Amino acid sequence: ETVGSSPHAKAIFEKKLRDDLQALLSLGVPPAPLHLSNSTDPLQENLEKENRHTLLSLEKIAAQRRQFSSIVILTKNPSLLCTEPYLAIIRSRHMLPFTVQVSCAFWQDSARLFFEPNAPSVHDRLEALKILAENGIDVELRIDPLFPSSRIKREVRLHKPMSFYSIPEAQSQDDIVSLIRFAKELGAKAIIANT
Repeated sequence: ETVGSSPHAKAIFEKKLRDDLQALLSLGVPPAPLHLSNSTDPLQENLEKENRHTLLSLEKIAAQRRQFSSIVILTKNPSLLCTEPYLAIIRSRHMLPFTVQVSCAFWQDSARLFFEPNAPSVHDRLEALKILAENGIDVELRIDPLFPSSRIKREVRLHKPMSFYSIPEAQSQDDIVSLIRFAKELGAKAIIANT
């Protein structure tokens, strides 16, 4: 009940991580893809700065890299990955293939402020994507989620204009094009969009 309003670290995280990685070895599990983290952002700034659980995970994963066929980290806060020691770990040739997916559904920060007031700014996310790409990290942009929009014809969208609901437009056609153009220019490996 308090996850959204009171983020917290997992109890005895280091032990659980060590036990899970050891179990992979003990059970002889063949190499498989690893995705951090589908259900919650692994780089929530306050939690990561306090606990460094993602850093610990990356260090432990690097030590057992052969257990994973590929690694993907999904975040709204890629700026931490642009700093040391994170950057040294993820750009190591030993970690390949390694991909950073950045969720950024907006081009305009005013929309981000309305829909994701506690998330990093659009500028910070896109700048971090650029830095990661410049450092040879495979990056993917997630325009995620795609929001209902008045740009879609009424007979298709089946709802009134967003202004009727006192909700600002989240993504204009130009915003979506700008995000895609940005990702293309920095050499993003993929652009992913979901409703």
